[in-house]
Amino acid sequence: MSLLSLFAFLPVVAIRRAPTHSASGVTVFPPASALASESRRLLGLAAQLEAIEKQYLAAVARKQETRALAVELMPAVPDELIVPRGESLDWVCEEESDVDNKEIYVCKDRPARRVITADGLRKDIDDGVYDGRTRAGRRRRALLPIAVAYEASRETAAQASGYNAARDQASDAAKLLERVATLILKCPCKTLEGVAIKARAMRAAVGAGDDDWYSVATRTKLLYAERLASDILRIAA
Repeated sequence: MSLLSLFAFLPVVAIRRAPTHSASGVTVFPPASALASESRRLLGLAAQLEAIEKQYLAAVARKQETRALAVELMPAVPDELIVPRGESLDWVCEEESDVDNKEIYVCKDRPARRVITADGLRKDIDDGVYDGRTRAGRRRRALLPIAVAYEASRETAAQASGYNAARDQASDAAKLLERVATLILKCPCKTLEGVAIKARAMRAAVGAGDDDWYSVATRTKLLYAERLASDILRIAA
C-alpha cells in the first residue's frame, strides 16, 4: 500500500469513528468506550486538547473584538511627526505601524508613512549632535513632547480597549495548545483512531499558528508530519 493511499484512507477512519464538530467549531473526540484498545494516555491528552482548543477559540474571539475597539481608539498621527519622502530624518523615524506594531504597508507605490519617534529624538538630543541653538536642534526639542504624547496615547488606546491583555491571552492559549498537541504527536498510538487523534492535534496546532505562525504552524508541519506518517505505516503493516 502506498503512502498516498494510506493518507487518503485516514479521513475515512476519522469520519466513521469520530463525531464531527460542535456548534463552536471545536473538534469533539470520541468517547473512551469507543476507543477501548487505544492508549489511555493518548485519550487523556485528546480530552485535554479539546478543552484547551475551546479556550483558545474564545481567546481569539476576544482578541478580535478588542482589536476592533483598539483600532477605533487609536489616535491619528500628528502632522508634525510625519516625515515627507526624501527628507533625511531616517535615524529619528520609523515606518508607521498598526495596533500590533506591524508596518502599515499599502502597496509598492504607497509605502508606509515615516513617523518621528520619541526615542529617535532623544538620541539626537542626548548625543549633542544638534545643539539647542541650531534650527535643527530647536526643531527636535519642539517635536519631542509631541512624539511622547502621541506614543502615550497609542498605549492608552491599546490598554483601554483591553487588546493588549486579550492578545497575550490568545498567545498563551496558542502556546498551551501547541504543547499538548506536541505531547499527543509524541505519544505512541495503537489504532487508526489514535492516528486520527494525532491528525486532529496537528490540525489544531497549525490553526493556532495564526498567533505565532512560525513557532507553531511551521514547526508542527516540519517536525511531526513524518511522525504521523510513520504511525500510519506501522499500524497498516
